Parts: sequence; structure tokens; C-alpha cells
Amino acid sequence: MTDIIGILFEFGIPIAAASIGTLVFVGAIALGIANGRFLVLGFVIIIFAFVNPSYGLVEAPAFNIYAKGGKTFLLPFIQYGFYALFIAVWTSNAFEARKPLRDAGGGWLIALGILFIAHLIAGVVLEDLSPLHIVAPRGIIHILHIGMAAYLVSSSIRTEKDLKYVVRLIIILVFCRGVFALVRFAVFGGDPQNAYANLEGGNIALKITFWDSNEGVLASMAAFYAAWQIFRCWAGKVEGKTLFFVVMLIVELLVVILSFRRSNWVALLLVTIYFLSFLPPSRRWVVGLLGVSLLLPAIWLGANKRFEASALDRNRSIIEVLAPDARGFAPTDRKKSRFYELDRAWATLAKSPVTIIFGIGSWGSFDPGNDALALAYHAGRYDFVHSGFGHVLLKSGLLGLAIFLGFGSSILKRSAVPIDQMDTKFSVIHFTFRAGMVAMIPTLVSGTPIPELRTTWMLGIILGVPLAIRALGLKKNVEPLGQPSFTSPMYPKRNFL
Repeated sequence: MTDIIGILFEFGIPIAAASIGTLVFVGAIALGIANGRFLVLGFVIIIFAFVNPSYGLVEAPAFNIYAKGGKTFLLPFIQYGFYALFIAVWTSNAFEARKPLRDAGGGWLIALGILFIAHLIAGVVLEDLSPLHIVAPRGIIHILHIGMAAYLVSSSIRTEKDLKYVVRLIIILVFCRGVFALVRFAVFGGDPQNAYANLEGGNIALKITFWDSNEGVLASMAAFYAAWQIFRCWAGKVEGKTLFFVVMLIVELLVVILSFRRSNWVALLLVTIYFLSFLPPSRRWVVGLLGVSLLLPAIWLGANKRFEASALDRNRSIIEVLAPDARGFAPTDRKKSRFYELDRAWATLAKSPVTIIFGIGSWGSFDPGNDALALAYHAGRYDFVHSGFGHVLLKSGLLGLAIFLGFGSSILKRSAVPIDQMDTKFSVIHFTFRAGMVAMIPTLVSGTPIPELRTTWMLGIILGVPLAIRALGLKKNVEPLGQPSFTSPMYPKRNFL
């Protein structure tokens, strides 16, 4: 009897778990085929609502939606759900003969899939590695996730009603999270996920609104949306909606500035410049001067606050106040900086023409050289770099970087629409998500977006929404270009909120 019970525990439970998991997976696909659009909307809300607390806390988080289930079932539950949703939406599109990425990165997405499969085969056959090494987050699998997320979103927003749901939920969600962040900052000591205070030896004793840089991207997008409603749509009367958007703009600006993250500050400045490009010259100068007079002093004060909170030496230049990484991380090594890792990564690639073209593989790490102190923040793991583009180049070489850039540029080009050719009902949200892509530039250049599940999904969503809106919002009869005026269709009434 004991042997039977032992056998049941040894084999029965794993088999039952696998069977139940398979049934749930297949059931999710079936549900997704019938109700794919609603499930994709739910997926988008989850990504926008939940931060990834995997870095920056003193202790491991009790719950992380982006990691839950990963230790037991190899991959997180949410990742399995994402794959099931993709299969369901793809199947539904196949039945309806819909190709949402036609002429908009579809071929590049296939190339990304082939690239990942090639890495999988090379790792298993040539390096004798477990497939788990190849699908690890610090490889290139998340590059494929960007394309898949863009496909899902561009497939699922098909009607004006769909778009209204998306916009209203996102705007309300981001605004409420911004208010929550400011209250927590003022009363409860800020975000507990604070790597400055928790993980950098206490060198930077700051409280912050949000650590996750994606919150800075969302806040910058919300600020763009509110500014559009205020400065482009204002008809001269102060209404309830006008006051709401003024409050919303102030909240989102404070969220970004009080995050004390330079990538968020740069993102906000880039989004501000992008917004000014939509204003006529007369209004552009007024709003631009107002923005400069408010944002630059605020960011400068924030940089000084961050610097004063640092326990490092005070004898630094203005540039090093804004960008301490240019000086180095340790007082004993002032010539080395975060950029040193990029130098070491390139030196690793440059050892062979093969690695320059194909990279070191999803499983690979760069050679840290003889100076471990300069790379102490890597904690002995050299399988990533602080640059999205650099990470893609390191792992997949020039070939992978070309495919990655080709996919992104193809979608951006396809979704680009002159403002006078966009139906006024859709223009604000279309360009808000385009602004999100602008806000992503700093983290793509000097952050770690590719190893992060939430960031890559968010990047895919930001790419996919304008593509979907383009299909909805083009005017049937495009009017000729002309000088904009405050009474023209280029300055519409507010929509969607």
C-alpha cells in the first residue's frame, strides 16, 4: 500500500498537473478564439497595472505576476497565457483572412521567430545546453515577445468602441496610479522598490515615486495626452474636463520628476519636444518657453537632490551631477563607468567575425576582463548590458540587430500618418502612443529593456496600438495640406474621455 501511494505521489501528481495544465492551455486557446479582443484588452490592462518587483526590494517580493509559477513550471503562468492568447488570435485571424502586420513588420516578425529557433537549435546541438538556457529572459526570446505583443494589439482593436474602452481604462488607470504614487511619496516614504536606497550600499538615500522605468514612460504618455487636451483642444472656456487635464498633467509631471530616474527625465524632455512639433509656431513658442521654464529647473533641482543624497564624493562636475555613471561607481576607480561594460561586450564580440555577425548566443556572456571592480554591479553575471540595442547586438550580432531594427522601423513607418490625414476622433490617442515610443528611446539606448518581460510587452503594445488606429482613423477623403488654424479640424474637440 505504501508503495502504491509512493508511486502515485512520484508519477501521478506530475502527470495530473501536466494534464490539467494542458487542458487549461487548450481551453484558453479556445476561449481566445471566441473572445480574443476582450482577453487582449485584459492583457494590456495587466501589463499597465502591475510593475515588475524583481529588482530593487530589500527582500524578494511575496507576489510577482511576471514570475509566478516560473520555478515550478519552467515559465511564469502569465507567459503561458500570452502564448495561448497569441495562438488563439492568430488562429482567429487565419479563419478571417486578416493580416494585421501586412506591410508592417510581418516578414520581420517571421525573421525574429527563425532567429530564435536558430539560437535554440545552436544551443542544444552545438553547445549541448538545455533549452531552458536559450529561453532564459536574458537571451533574445523577449525580442520575439515585442513582435507578438504588437501583433496581438493590432489584431484586437478593430472598432471605435474597442478603442474607447482601451483609452478610457488606460487613462483612468495611469492617472489613479500617479495619484497613488504621489500620496505614497508624501506620506509613506515612497516606493519600497527603491534600488537607490536598498541595493546600492545606501549610497543614494532618496525616496521615489516609482522605480520601474515603465511607469515613467506611462506618465510621460499621460502628460502628452493631457497637454494635447489642454493646449490643442482648449476653446477658451474653463470646464470641468479642462481642470481635470490640468491636474492630470501636474500629477504625471511630478511622478516623472520625483522618480529621480534620469531615463525618465530624458524621456519626458523628448516627449515634450515631440508634443511641441504638433503646435503652430505662435503657440509652440509660448508653450515651449513655459515648459522650459518649469521642467528644466525642476529636473536640475531633482538632479541636485539626487546628488546631495549620494554618499559618494562631492567633487564632481555639472555633467557628473546629471550623469554620475560618467565618473564611475567606485571612488577607487574613477576612470571606469557603466559604459565600460559596453566596451567589454564589444571586445567579446570582436574576437571573431562569426560573433560579430551572429552574436554570442542567447546563453552567452561577455568577457569582463581583469577589472571586476568596474563591473561589480553585475554581481558576477555578465549576460546582459545596459543598452537595449547593445544587448541585441551582443546576443545576436549584426544580423539580429538588423532584424530588430527592421521590425521596429517597419511598424513605425506603416503607422506614421500626417496629422491632417487622421480622423480627429483618433488623432490624440494615436500620437500619444507614438509619444510612448519616443519615451522608450532612453531605456532602449542605456537601459535593460530586453531582459525585462514587462518592458518588452509594453514596447510591443506601444508599437501595435498606432498601427491599429491607423486602420480606423484615416480620413476617407484626405484634404490638401494647408496652414493650420485654431478652427481647423487639426484642433478638434476632446474625444474619448
